[in-house]
Amino acid sequence: MRRLSLVLSLAALATILSALPAAAAQPPRPEPLTIDCDGETITVEFRSRGRGGGGVVAFHEGRPLLALGGTFTFEVTDQQGEVLDSDSESFRLAKGIDDGRFLTCSFSDSFTFPDPSLGELTVTFSAELLVLAPGR
Repeated sequence: MRRLSLVLSLAALATILSALPAAAAQPPRPEPLTIDCDGETITVEFRSRGRGGGGVVAFHEGRPLLALGGTFTFEVTDQQGEVLDSDSESFRLAKGIDDGRFLTCSFSDSFTFPDPSLGELTVTFSAELLVLAPGR
């Protein structure tokens, strides 16, 4: 089952990366993402730090958003809805910051892909993140 988890994780990453627009001179820049933060729907934009600058940063209303904790979950089901694999992982990077300075943001999605031996599989994933609120 671990091997299936690895394959599915790589498939999910490949699917996400294939949806990102390609830029010849810049790192890939994801499309804006709509997420729910503390009951408010916000749009997160992504900006590149430039060549060699360390990747892409998420912004909301011109201010950077920094995820310092959260939980990611995924579940893989077959055509009959039977759960073949699932996992959940949590992290917390800043233990000394008061929780009142965070927004709780969440998003989820799912996609399907064919597996030669198991048929069509559905991967559902979700994330709940503790985002350091700008200005708090």
